[in-house]
Amino acid sequence: MENEIHNDDEPILRLNFHDEEQPDIELDGGKVEVTIFNKQDAPLEESPFKVLLELHGVADDSRLGMDLVTILDISDSMNGIGLLKMKLAMDFLVQKLSSADRLSIITFNSHGAFKLCPLRQITEISRVEIADKVNDLVAGSSTNTEAGLNLALKVLNDRTRTKNRSVTVMLMSNGVEDAESRGITVPISEVPVYTFAFGSECDLKVVLNLKLTGLLLTITSHH
Repeated sequence: MENEIHNDDEPILRLNFHDEEQPDIELDGGKVEVTIFNKQDAPLEESPFKVLLELHGVADDSRLGMDLVTILDISDSMNGIGLLKMKLAMDFLVQKLSSADRLSIITFNSHGAFKLCPLRQITEISRVEIADKVNDLVAGSSTNTEAGLNLALKVLNDRTRTKNRSVTVMLMSNGVEDAESRGITVPISEVPVYTFAFGSECDLKVVLNLKLTGLLLTITSHH
Protein backbone atom coordinates (compact mmCIF):
# COMPACT_ATOMS: atom_id res chain seq x y z
CA MET A 1 0.00 0.00 0.00
CA GLU A 2 1.33 3.41 -1.02
CA ASN A 3 0.25 5.14 2.22
CA GLU A 4 1.35 2.35 4.55
CA ILE A 5 3.72 3.44 7.34
CA HIS A 6 6.81 1.25 7.72
CA ASN A 7 7.76 2.05 11.32
CA ASP A 8 8.25 -1.58 12.35
CA ASP A 9 12.06 -1.46 12.47
CA GLU A 10 13.51 -3.54 15.29
CA PRO A 11 15.40 -1.99 18.23
CA ILE A 12 19.14 -2.55 18.50
CA LEU A 13 19.85 -4.77 21.50
CA ARG A 14 23.29 -5.28 22.98
CA LEU A 15 23.71 -8.98 22.51
CA ASN A 16 26.99 -9.22 24.43
CA PHE A 17 25.95 -7.43 27.62
CA HIS A 18 23.59 -8.25 30.45
CA ASP A 19 22.01 -4.85 30.84
CA GLU A 20 20.52 -2.31 28.46
CA GLU A 21 21.37 0.89 30.37
CA GLN A 22 21.85 4.01 28.32
CA PRO A 23 25.45 5.29 28.05
CA ASP A 24 26.47 8.33 30.08
CA ILE A 25 28.60 9.74 27.26
CA GLU A 26 28.77 9.18 23.52
CA LEU A 27 32.09 9.87 21.83
CA ASP A 28 33.10 10.31 18.20
CA GLY A 29 29.64 10.81 16.75
CA GLY A 30 28.14 7.96 18.73
CA LYS A 31 30.66 5.34 17.63
CA VAL A 32 31.81 4.76 21.23
CA GLU A 33 29.55 4.67 24.29
CA VAL A 34 30.92 5.33 27.79
CA THR A 35 29.30 4.19 31.02
CA ILE A 36 30.73 5.68 34.23
CA PHE A 37 30.47 3.75 37.51
CA ASN A 38 30.65 6.07 40.53
CA LYS A 39 31.85 4.35 43.72
CA GLN A 40 30.04 6.19 46.51
CA ASP A 41 31.99 4.72 49.48
CA ALA A 42 35.65 5.45 48.78
CA PRO A 43 38.13 3.91 51.25
CA LEU A 44 40.21 6.29 53.41
CA GLU A 45 43.39 4.33 52.80
CA GLU A 46 45.28 4.44 49.54
CA SER A 47 43.56 2.38 46.89
CA PRO A 48 44.52 1.36 43.35
CA PHE A 49 40.90 1.94 42.34
CA LYS A 50 40.81 5.25 40.46
CA VAL A 51 38.09 5.12 37.85
CA LEU A 52 36.19 2.43 36.00
CA LEU A 53 34.93 3.00 32.49
CA GLU A 54 32.92 0.63 30.35
CA LEU A 55 33.36 1.29 26.62
CA HIS A 56 30.91 -0.11 24.13
CA GLY A 57 32.22 0.24 20.59
CA VAL A 58 30.38 -1.00 17.54
CA ALA A 59 31.79 -3.91 15.58
CA ASP A 60 33.95 -3.83 12.49
CA ASP A 61 36.52 -1.10 13.00
CA SER A 62 34.28 1.28 14.94
CA ARG A 63 31.91 1.93 12.05
CA LEU A 64 28.37 3.08 12.64
CA GLY A 65 25.62 0.48 12.62
CA MET A 66 24.06 0.17 9.17
CA ASP A 67 20.43 0.01 8.11
CA LEU A 68 20.50 -1.89 4.82
CA VAL A 69 17.55 -2.45 2.49
CA THR A 70 18.00 -5.00 -0.29
CA ILE A 71 15.69 -4.84 -3.32
CA LEU A 72 15.40 -8.22 -5.02
CA ASP A 73 14.14 -8.68 -8.57
CA ILE A 74 11.87 -11.73 -8.68
CA SER A 75 10.53 -11.17 -12.19
CA ASP A 76 10.32 -14.03 -14.68
CA SER A 77 13.55 -12.93 -16.41
CA MET A 78 15.45 -13.75 -13.19
CA ASN A 79 14.23 -17.34 -13.22
CA GLY A 80 16.86 -20.07 -13.23
CA ILE A 81 20.52 -19.27 -12.71
CA GLY A 82 19.88 -15.56 -12.05
CA LEU A 83 17.60 -16.27 -9.10
CA LEU A 84 20.01 -18.89 -7.77
CA LYS A 85 22.97 -16.48 -7.92
CA MET A 86 20.94 -13.79 -6.18
CA LYS A 87 20.05 -16.18 -3.34
CA LEU A 88 23.71 -17.10 -2.93
CA ALA A 89 24.68 -13.42 -2.86
CA MET A 90 22.07 -12.73 -0.17
CA ASP A 91 23.29 -15.64 1.93
CA PHE A 92 26.85 -14.27 1.74
CA LEU A 93 25.65 -10.77 2.64
CA VAL A 94 23.65 -11.88 5.68
CA GLN A 95 26.61 -13.82 7.04
CA LYS A 96 28.88 -10.75 6.74
CA LEU A 97 26.61 -8.33 8.61
CA SER A 98 27.13 -7.81 12.34
CA SER A 99 24.75 -7.41 15.28
CA ALA A 100 25.15 -3.63 14.93
CA ASP A 101 23.35 -3.85 11.57
CA ARG A 102 19.74 -4.18 10.52
CA LEU A 103 18.46 -5.63 7.25
CA SER A 104 15.17 -5.30 5.41
CA ILE A 105 14.31 -7.23 2.24
CA ILE A 106 12.01 -6.00 -0.52
CA THR A 107 10.98 -8.01 -3.57
CA PHE A 108 9.49 -6.62 -6.74
CA ASN A 109 7.93 -7.62 -10.05
CA SER A 110 5.14 -6.22 -12.22
CA HIS A 111 2.62 -6.76 -9.39
CA GLY A 112 4.47 -4.18 -7.30
CA ALA A 113 6.92 -4.20 -4.41
CA PHE A 114 6.53 -6.23 -1.23
CA LYS A 115 8.35 -6.06 2.10
CA LEU A 116 9.60 -9.54 2.88
CA CYS A 117 10.79 -8.43 6.31
CA PRO A 118 11.21 -5.11 8.18
CA LEU A 119 14.56 -3.79 9.35
CA ARG A 120 15.73 -6.65 11.55
CA GLN A 121 18.76 -6.71 13.80
CA ILE A 122 21.24 -9.33 12.64
CA THR A 123 21.35 -12.16 15.17
CA GLU A 124 21.86 -15.91 14.87
CA ILE A 125 18.08 -16.34 14.87
CA SER A 126 17.32 -13.61 12.32
CA ARG A 127 20.08 -14.88 10.00
CA VAL A 128 18.31 -18.24 9.75
CA GLU A 129 14.84 -16.73 9.37
CA ILE A 130 15.95 -14.26 6.70
CA ALA A 131 17.81 -16.99 4.79
CA ASP A 132 14.69 -19.17 4.83
CA LYS A 133 12.57 -16.36 3.40
CA VAL A 134 15.08 -15.68 0.61
CA ASN A 135 15.45 -19.35 -0.27
CA ASP A 136 11.66 -19.65 -0.64
CA LEU A 137 11.51 -16.94 -3.32
CA VAL A 138 10.18 -17.88 -6.76
CA ALA A 139 10.33 -15.79 -9.92
CA GLY A 140 7.37 -14.72 -12.02
CA SER A 141 5.78 -11.83 -13.94
CA SER A 142 7.74 -8.85 -15.31
CA THR A 143 9.82 -6.09 -13.68
CA ASN A 144 8.82 -2.92 -11.81
CA THR A 145 12.11 -1.48 -10.55
CA GLU A 146 10.50 1.86 -9.74
CA ALA A 147 8.16 0.27 -7.18
CA GLY A 148 11.07 -1.52 -5.48
CA LEU A 149 13.14 1.63 -5.13
CA ASN A 150 10.22 3.69 -3.83
CA LEU A 151 9.38 1.14 -1.14
CA ALA A 152 13.04 0.87 -0.05
CA LEU A 153 13.23 4.62 0.48
CA LYS A 154 9.95 4.58 2.40
CA VAL A 155 11.25 1.86 4.74
CA LEU A 156 14.27 4.04 5.51
CA ASN A 157 12.27 7.25 5.84
CA ASP A 158 9.69 5.72 8.18
CA ARG A 159 12.22 4.24 10.64
CA THR A 160 11.68 5.05 14.31
CA ARG A 161 15.35 4.53 15.23
CA THR A 162 17.72 6.66 13.16
CA LYS A 163 20.30 8.03 15.61
CA ASN A 164 23.89 7.17 14.71
CA ARG A 165 22.79 4.89 11.86
CA SER A 166 24.13 4.84 8.31
CA VAL A 167 21.81 3.81 5.46
CA THR A 168 22.40 1.81 2.27
CA VAL A 169 20.25 0.30 -0.46
CA MET A 170 21.27 -2.67 -2.62
CA LEU A 171 19.40 -3.36 -5.84
CA MET A 172 19.80 -6.89 -7.24
CA SER A 173 18.40 -7.34 -10.73
CA ASN A 174 19.22 -8.38 -14.29
CA GLY A 175 18.47 -4.86 -15.47
CA VAL A 176 15.48 -5.72 -17.67
CA GLU A 177 12.91 -3.09 -16.71
CA ASP A 178 9.27 -2.81 -17.85
CA ALA A 179 8.39 0.02 -20.20
CA GLU A 180 5.99 1.37 -17.56
CA SER A 181 8.65 1.29 -14.83
CA ARG A 182 10.73 4.45 -14.53
CA GLY A 183 13.42 3.72 -11.98
CA ILE A 184 15.38 6.73 -13.21
CA THR A 185 12.70 9.06 -11.78
CA VAL A 186 13.08 7.85 -8.18
CA PRO A 187 14.85 10.54 -6.06
CA ILE A 188 17.64 8.56 -4.40
CA SER A 189 20.35 11.26 -4.31
CA GLU A 190 20.74 11.22 -0.49
CA VAL A 191 20.90 7.44 -0.17
CA PRO A 192 23.78 5.37 -1.56
CA VAL A 193 22.39 2.68 -3.87
CA TYR A 194 24.59 -0.22 -4.99
CA THR A 195 23.43 -2.09 -8.07
CA PHE A 196 24.24 -5.77 -8.56
CA ALA A 197 23.43 -7.03 -12.06
CA PHE A 198 22.95 -10.78 -12.52
CA GLY A 199 23.24 -12.95 -15.60
CA SER A 200 25.21 -13.03 -18.85
CA GLU A 201 22.22 -11.49 -20.62
CA CYS A 202 22.01 -8.55 -18.24
CA ASP A 203 20.89 -5.33 -19.89
CA LEU A 204 23.69 -3.07 -18.64
CA LYS A 205 22.33 -0.09 -20.55
CA VAL A 206 19.11 -0.19 -18.55
CA VAL A 207 20.97 -0.60 -15.23
CA LEU A 208 23.38 2.24 -15.97
CA ASN A 209 20.54 4.51 -17.07
CA LEU A 210 19.10 4.28 -13.57
CA LYS A 211 21.96 6.62 -12.60
CA LEU A 212 22.22 5.22 -9.12
CA THR A 213 25.02 6.40 -6.85
CA GLY A 214 27.54 3.82 -5.72
CA LEU A 215 28.72 0.60 -7.26
CA LEU A 216 27.64 -1.46 -10.25
CA LEU A 217 28.72 -5.09 -10.01
CA THR A 218 27.91 -7.55 -12.77
CA ILE A 219 27.62 -11.19 -11.77
CA THR A 220 27.57 -13.53 -14.74
CA SER A 221 27.46 -17.28 -15.10
CA HIS A 222 29.78 -19.35 -17.25
CA HIS A 223 28.64 -22.71 -18.54
